[in-house]
Amino acid sequence: MADVSTFFQDPRVFVRSVAVFCSIIVFGCIADRGWITIRGFGPGGSTVTLCIYNGNADACRFGVATGVIAFLALLAFLLLAFLLAMGNIRDTARKSVNTIEFVFSGLWCIMWFTCFVFLADQWRKTNSDAVDTVSGSTHSKNNARAAIAFSFFSLVLFIVLALLSFRSTRGNGYETYQPTEPDQAGGYGGSAEPYQEPSTAEQY
Repeated sequence: MADVSTFFQDPRVFVRSVAVFCSIIVFGCIADRGWITIRGFGPGGSTVTLCIYNGNADACRFGVATGVIAFLALLAFLLLAFLLAMGNIRDTARKSVNTIEFVFSGLWCIMWFTCFVFLADQWRKTNSDAVDTVSGSTHSKNNARAAIAFSFFSLVLFIVLALLSFRSTRGNGYETYQPTEPDQAGGYGGSAEPYQEPSTAEQY
């Protein structure tokens, strides 16, 4: 049975925690200020809601979906890591979880890369001054840029997670340092045979 310190000794716990924060920033910024309502812009002067990224609704949906799924998956892996660290779980189960996390992290590296490139490209085509005029403040523009920046940070974090998970698949993923115990003779792994005086024949 392990203790809580074993859980926090895993470097992936810190990386996952930071990745959770970045994921919240991405989908939070888009969900909060990623859509702009324009009155009189639609057919017959009706109100229309457009995505801040060049009016491309797929960009907003993709960013939110990528962030939400990453957020939920990271929480699940944190919970599994805590249960594995605290419980007497077989090594096969640990390796299975590590393998699943490695596959997911690798897949989400691709998703975050796609999200970053997609949002950055659509924002490059967007008239940021028009966004300020329509929204009435600079918050929408700042949120759009923050989502792009934290998409890149999330990409880096998931690359690190993939590498750490791959390394953990070779072991149980929660190895702790165990000091070498001295033997009864007072040594560390040496022979316990007593010292014998050399015979007279051996001396000459």
